[in-house]
Amino acid sequence: MTQEETKQFTAKNGQFSHPTRLKVFASMMYEGMLLLGLCFTGAYIFDSLTQSHDADRFMWQRQLVLFLLVGLYFIVCWRKQGQTLPMKTWDILMRSKLGKQITWKQLIGRYLLMWVLPLLGAFVVYLVATAMGWMSVNLFIVFCPFLNLVPTLFRNDRQMLHDVLVGTELVNFKK
Repeated sequence: MTQEETKQFTAKNGQFSHPTRLKVFASMMYEGMLLLGLCFTGAYIFDSLTQSHDADRFMWQRQLVLFLLVGLYFIVCWRKQGQTLPMKTWDILMRSKLGKQITWKQLIGRYLLMWVLPLLGAFVVYLVATAMGWMSVNLFIVFCPFLNLVPTLFRNDRQMLHDVLVGTELVNFKK
């Protein structure tokens, strides 16, 4: 969706409804599948260019490159259309609460803040696994991205914490 279409939609529909948690969850699952391919391709290219044959070699550099690659994907999609492919599939649109175009500061802030709860959860899982001595407990780390949905349980508009902090919101969108 172009910025002009977003403006027209906003002008026609002053009132927005917010997507359900199930709809956002489905979009997150779809997003995860796309990110798997993106990260695999990015890691493959990185390892080919650096001739890295060992997982520990250039580990931090690889993680930084993948973090920036995923960030570029989200920020470009959000800036260009207000939605990623999974958000488009599930008719979810991200917009500024002020009704203006989403700023670069909001986009970058949203991307960085969406990592906070999952990383805290991952750290807690790691601490529990270490304390118990059962490294298999680390498998629960796969549920950590869904910690972003926890704040939606306490808000009537079902917005995630990072959306509230940067002044964006997810809304239902039908052309």
